[in-house]
Amino acid sequence: MAKNYYQDGTTLDWSNKTDKKVLSGQPVIVGDIVGVALGNIAAGAEGVLKMSGVFVLNAIRDEAWAQGAKLYLTQDGSLTLKSDDGDKPAVKHAYAGVAWTEHRVGDDSSAVRLAY
Repeated sequence: MAKNYYQDGTTLDWSNKTDKKVLSGQPVIVGDIVGVALGNIAAGAEGVLKMSGVFVLNAIRDEAWAQGAKLYLTQDGSLTLKSDDGDKPAVKHAYAGVAWTEHRVGDDSSAVRLAY
């Protein structure tokens, strides 16, 4: 094993610096990427995020996309095709990964393979 090996990168130790509890399975934006909480993380507490794998998350209902499409996570925790909200100045969305399944207009969730 290389002396400079740190870890396999599938999980990330994360400090919840918000004033809200993060629930198990909830997506979390960390900088420009997304992880999913493996357990409940109280406000001000440490927890672990899964940084790889396929998760079903909330999605924008009025969008449709094909398998393999690049997906982003809005600040309110919904998957979208859009990398920002379009406002001036635009609020950037974090890169979530790629669509694992097709998403149809009206669907309220979709499977995404996390990527960074």
